[in-house]
Amino acid sequence: MMPQASEARTLTIGEESLTYTLRRTGRRRTVGIFVEPDRRLTVLAPNGADIESVERILRRRLPWIRRQRRELEALPPPSAPRVWVNGETHRYLGGSTG
Repeated sequence: MMPQASEARTLTIGEESLTYTLRRTGRRRTVGIFVEPDRRLTVLAPNGADIESVERILRRRLPWIRRQRRELEALPPPSAPRVWVNGETHRYLGGSTG
């Protein structure tokens, strides 16, 4: 399988700048827009898709992108990864081990 080509791009709509990562792949037939949990925007496009049509789709989907980012902003921050300390006790199947 061939690696996906990836490039960072910025689309200016009025006074707003929309920064996104464009990945091209031969496996896609349509353009897919993904708002990542950290609010980054990723666009997957077929190899043959021209940039004008991709950006036209982004302009049309801008209200959806804004809504997704607002919803992600409203979520609580992810919890810190668990740090295991030697000698620590923890619950397992209802009982305490340690």
